[in-house]
Amino acid sequence: MSKIMSFALKVPEDTIKSVKKFCNEKGMKIGMFVSQAIKEKIERDEMFEDSGDIMRLRYEEPAATPLEEYFEKRGI
Repeated sequence: MSKIMSFALKVPEDTIKSVKKFCNEKGMKIGMFVSQAIKEKIERDEMFEDSGDIMRLRYEEPAATPLEEYFEKRGI
């Protein structure tokens, strides 16, 4: 497990109230909820960036050299 550290930030009051209410109803600790939410947001953003790369590269694929040909030219 990772080392637990403190991280101070400013959050709108209504957001804090919503988080506290949600965590209380679900029996979760606020720290766990926030940690999980941050991880999920990072994963979602990275997946979105990756899907953009895939869409862009899809159109470049016809111009790509086949791997076998690349290795052959390099004597591998």
